[in-house]
Amino acid sequence: MKNTTWISFLFPALLLVVGCSDTDKPKRYSAEKYDYLGITDPEHLSAASKRALEWPDIGNEWFIEFKTYDLKGDLAYEEGVVRRDPSAMIKVDGKYFVWYSRSIGETQGFGGDIENDKVFPWDRCDLWYATSEDGITWKEEGMAVPRGPKGAYDDRSVFTTEIMVWEGKYYLCYQTVKSPYNTRVKNQVGLAWADSPHGPWTKSEEP
Repeated sequence: MKNTTWISFLFPALLLVVGCSDTDKPKRYSAEKYDYLGITDPEHLSAASKRALEWPDIGNEWFIEFKTYDLKGDLAYEEGVVRRDPSAMIKVDGKYFVWYSRSIGETQGFGGDIENDKVFPWDRCDLWYATSEDGITWKEEGMAVPRGPKGAYDDRSVFTTEIMVWEGKYYLCYQTVKSPYNTRVKNQVGLAWADSPHGPWTKSEEP
């Protein structure tokens, strides 16, 4: 009777141990799959990594592999000219548009003449824009939003812009700096709008 009792107890326990052992073994995937998801230790996976491995391939755009090309035309490298912080590109009537910060001259840092020199590459910028038929060869169209007059909230620099389109109007939001450009200068946000991506742009009078 005692032997029967122990057998009755041990048999389900043994099944439980065997079952847990089989379940705990991580499922194996290809090296390409691990590399694709950035998994470096397949033996120790978080719950999130396990879900990612089980997720079907549905063409997630975050994992697109992009090709890079050197820019051509007016946006190619130009000595002494700083073009940086481009906005998103938009396509209007078959043509691509992009806006960006543009300045000229070398950067001196805070050790130079703050009143007259550039302290950062994005200092003393205006917002310019360019157009392209293919996204590679660009034509610089000119200034979109200039700095404000002396004493205005944006008299030192306007930079780091983004383009938005809503109900037929175009909006540029961007950072602004008022002179002097000190170490702890307060940046503010400017806004300009237009009925066409070519402008003319109307700026907000206040940040």
